[in-house]
Amino acid sequence: MDVSEIVDRKSYEAWLGALPKERRRESAVALATRAALRAFPFWAAEMPADWARKGDLTVLPLSRSLLIPAVAVKMPTAELRNAADSITAAASGETFAAAAAAYAVYAATGAAATASYAPYASVASYAAYAAADSVSATAASAAAFWAVLRADCTAILAGGDILHRPLWPEGPAPDELQRAWTTGRTWMEAAPGHAFWIRWYDAILAGRPLTHDWDSHWQLMYNIALIDPKDWGEGKEPDAIRVAGIIADLCKPYALKLTQSNEAVEQNPETGLLRLVPVAPLEEGFHLYIRRKLTKALRVFGNHPGNEHTAIIPELALLRDAIADADNLPVELFDACTSVTTRVAARIREGSLPPKDKDPLVADFLKHLREAGAEIFSEDEETQKALARRQKVAPSDALQNESEAVRKVAEVIAEHAEPGPLSQIGETAAKVLDPAASAEEQHTLRFKFVSRLLRGMGALGWSYLDSAAKTAGKATGTAGVGAVIDAATLQITTPYFQAAYRAILQFLGIG
Repeated sequence: MDVSEIVDRKSYEAWLGALPKERRRESAVALATRAALRAFPFWAAEMPADWARKGDLTVLPLSRSLLIPAVAVKMPTAELRNAADSITAAASGETFAAAAAAYAVYAATGAAATASYAPYASVASYAAYAAADSVSATAASAAAFWAVLRADCTAILAGGDILHRPLWPEGPAPDELQRAWTTGRTWMEAAPGHAFWIRWYDAILAGRPLTHDWDSHWQLMYNIALIDPKDWGEGKEPDAIRVAGIIADLCKPYALKLTQSNEAVEQNPETGLLRLVPVAPLEEGFHLYIRRKLTKALRVFGNHPGNEHTAIIPELALLRDAIADADNLPVELFDACTSVTTRVAARIREGSLPPKDKDPLVADFLKHLREAGAEIFSEDEETQKALARRQKVAPSDALQNESEAVRKVAEVIAEHAEPGPLSQIGETAAKVLDPAASAEEQHTLRFKFVSRLLRGMGALGWSYLDSAAKTAGKATGTAGVGAVIDAATLQITTPYFQAAYRAILQFLGIG
């Protein structure tokens, strides 16, 4: 049967039933899940309604019901099947969106658990039917639904992974679905505990991994799917808030991995203060060579640049500070080279410095910087990896959403740090939180700031899931890094830490 003949539930079921037996279950589950996901905005749009508010409903039960079958395609474990058993009843509901999710869950786990029951095609077709009815308010919407379903079927025949494809790959979603998502998303943005599910669904719509690579994405989804059913509760607002905290903690390893910049925050055992250290420093001879090259760049203008070069004084100060503070931090040294070069180029464009082709001093200064930056990049593999990670994260103003908390946490870290980049993180916070600053122009600085903020928070002994009292007790009851910050300060700042961490996850696009 040709894919083009799929026009309704009966023809769709026939096509699924004709697939090779070894491919039938996985294909049916993936298709059923995708069908149910397309109907999700209609459930989200119901959340502001009186009936939903009277019941204190959230998107939590349906989100979980849609998450599990998708993960089951990738990791069909017994633990996941047990998790699905606990949500089959919760997945069903009065809306077609909820019914579609229920069928997807059953296709993923219920049918698989019974060897004698194998009509995956039938179960998946019910999911498609329920989802289609959700989006078929008009003939055009119905046609769009079946068209995108046929596109998924075609991709399966071509050997593609449809769970990695945009949800509506053939074009925009039907108008009424887009309106529903706008309504639902607006409610979710204001509802406690829903931030993760907005980014989760946005990633599904775009066909991109939430953690910026598919392996870690599915592992995170698996970990979320296995959250204790008792924590999911009935899906009311307190449950959503509790699950949001658990998910945030599960996201922490991915946030740390994504922001690796070949540096760590540790407590200096001699001073008791925090400091920034390289994870894999440059080879000592090469490190000294780079510092000599940067020092040569400083000497080009001497201690007092002439009148025609006074505009470069801030850049000379920036480079001087980098040489003094960066020590053997490869990425920091590389960034100093690129940052100063970019700033000098901007001054040339604005006319406050002469062009390099007309001024040998400017040309010589830029030459030393560019050579040093290029050599660090070519010689240091960790710098290459760090820059690649940075490029995976899109420029964002998410930190401004919790500007007070971000600023407060930066100040706490600075108060407990040795002289150097960490002690200046408060001043850096003012720059990255400047509402007039461009997200694109500030991206490098913001990414580096987020990386240090996240590691500084960890070095202070703070954990997302710990209450202020519990965390404070941990800080006073243990030696080492956890004792850097006193219990009273930690108890006061824990709410700020929580808010700042949420902003970090939003900046990274994963929480």
